Amino acid sequence: MIARTITEVRRIFPDANCIWEEENKFWVELPNKAVTIVLKPRKKEAIRDILIENLFPRKAVEVVLSEIKMTEAVKQIKNKNSVVIEGPVGTGKTTACIWRIAKMLQRYEINNPLYIGLATIEDELVKNFQQYDAYLIDDLSPNTPQLLRLAERVIYHAEGVCKPLFLTLNNKKVLELFDEPILSRLVAHCEFLRVDGEDLRVKSLLEKKQQAEIKK
Repeated sequence: MIARTITEVRRIFPDANCIWEEENKFWVELPNKAVTIVLKPRKKEAIRDILIENLFPRKAVEVVLSEIKMTEAVKQIKNKNSVVIEGPVGTGKTTACIWRIAKMLQRYEINNPLYIGLATIEDELVKNFQQYDAYLIDDLSPNTPQLLRLAERVIYHAEGVCKPLFLTLNNKKVLELFDEPILSRLVAHCEFLRVDGEDLRVKSLLEKKQQAEIKK
């Protein structure tokens, strides 16, 4: 259970005898004298620390925790726990996945997610991926065979123990490179989403350039 204020706790436990507030949680004494805990949402600073420590790209993390735009990718991934998201370069797939993972961290639905991409594939954290409770496998493509083989192992593990899994790719044809048992597990475990649109990175650069020209 999550609550931000004592008022919210009162709505959950209207008959509570007493409520004590601490920095990260509330203690609630029930009518039968039993005591239970209601957590406060995890703070941004703690979410940032977890994500960066677990190899999530710092720039994307800062964007997600500052002012995330409601892109088509974010709209589609909202409230979903395991997805394969396909779309052109720059349509916000990775950012949307990190946003969703951050939301899950905020509500303690997960506590220790891991980012897996071409740049992190040799990291010791990735080599011990089983100890984490959620995964983002980013930018899977036919040109990254080492990442593909690792992705198969992660998919097999995540599906077997029901861990959240997010996977981004530019073209779903890359999935044809998976062995049939792995693809079957992926289909059973994840929702498949498709996002289209313009390259948001290019759009942002053009907007900044236009604003700079206006100021001149």
